[in-house]
Amino acid sequence: MPPNDDISTFGATSTVIRLMKQQARGSLVAALLRSTAHDRFEAIVETTGDSPAKAGTLEDRPVLARAGSLLLDEASRPDFANQLANDLMDHFGAVFWVELSEQLIRDTSCKFDALGEFKRFSNVLSFIPELLWEKAALPSIVAESGTDYGIDALCRFAFESLRPNAREMFKNKFRGPESFPDFCAELLRDKMPGILNVLKAPPAFVAGIFSSVAALASYYAWVIAFDTAIRVGSVSVSGVGDFQFVAGRVVNRVDFVVDEAFLKLIQINAQKPPLPDEANPPSLVAA
Repeated sequence: MPPNDDISTFGATSTVIRLMKQQARGSLVAALLRSTAHDRFEAIVETTGDSPAKAGTLEDRPVLARAGSLLLDEASRPDFANQLANDLMDHFGAVFWVELSEQLIRDTSCKFDALGEFKRFSNVLSFIPELLWEKAALPSIVAESGTDYGIDALCRFAFESLRPNAREMFKNKFRGPESFPDFCAELLRDKMPGILNVLKAPPAFVAGIFSSVAALASYYAWVIAFDTAIRVGSVSVSGVGDFQFVAGRVVNRVDFVVDEAFLKLIQINAQKPPLPDEANPPSLVAA
């Protein structure tokens, strides 16, 4: 199964997955360089003619195709997959919030599948969550016609099993509204090693397939962690804002208080005319 970046989703979700696949290739290179296969990987780099001194980055060159067997071997080592998960979560937060700001600058809304939608008004950003705990199963973020649909289904199946105990995991191990990114990494470390070990792909295609797993697994870990932290009470993202769960008489809602600097960044760069104030704030609709 050859790698393909044609993720059949739309908008912000598609872009995040595509960018995370690119980030994952760099993370795979870094993981090999610090793994027990370090010397063998450097030998492949040298024989492929892809020395670090050449222009560009190793993850953009054929060396990863040659290193497929090493990736398969190292994926069975828990320390390799665990460190890879930590790296991916560091990248994911940056990719996610930057894409949010860019989408809101270009348009008036930004929809992340399985998470919710952000809307820009004159003086406020609203967030309308999907509230995953009200759904029987994780919604797919890849269309059935998509190249990565099989990998997406495997990732969803794996992360679905975490949902029943996710709230207790979060309450027992993590504290404070700012700790949800750490919980994301915990979820990814829990499930990604097993997913990687299920996939015994031809060595030439391993890097592309592992990159798809890394991107999709990171996304599902992120939305489950966010959903779980919100159920506990709140999520705080430095430089973005604070999310607070509020139980309503009719429907539940999530109040989003945007960081002033983040809102100013979007307003200054917004490409559309000034917008009216929010007509029907979620706080009134859900009261």
